[in-house]
Amino acid sequence: MSKLSLISIITAAIFLLGGNLLAGDSKDKDRIQLPKGLKYQETCPVTGGKINKDYYLDIQGHRIYFSCEACIDSMRADPERYFKKAGEEGVVFENILETCPISGEEIDKSVFIYYQGRLLYLCSKEARKLFMEDRPSYFKAVSYTHLRAHETVLDLVCRLLL
Repeated sequence: MSKLSLISIITAAIFLLGGNLLAGDSKDKDRIQLPKGLKYQETCPVTGGKINKDYYLDIQGHRIYFSCEACIDSMRADPERYFKKAGEEGVVFENILETCPISGEEIDKSVFIYYQGRLLYLCSKEARKLFMEDRPSYFKAVSYTHLRAHETVLDLVCRLLL
């Protein structure tokens, strides 16, 4: 094999491997290409400062990152305020749902809806149509479903007492 061929093979291998190494973490590859005007969260929704991934809140099927622990309490106190603000700024929070909030079926990342900072993956175009007809009831369903996913035995006892 000639030196030129060997150099070409090594260069191609470095290019291919380097491209994969520079592509970002595995979580980033799961992200979809967002429509024009939308961007993934890069700043704290409360302070506008740099996010620290150690401070986050899972709410309404989304993981939201903050700059500090105090900001989490602000989000809990008035989530709609911050979702609305994100919507106005075109910010998309990380979707953490693994199933369609409409049907409970496996999601199809090519079928999604964006509404006020919420990027929801759905299972079908029919699910998207149903969601659009009655958004408020599905946000409650997402929150309840997510709550149940992280429920402990103590939470279950408290819920049964209600």
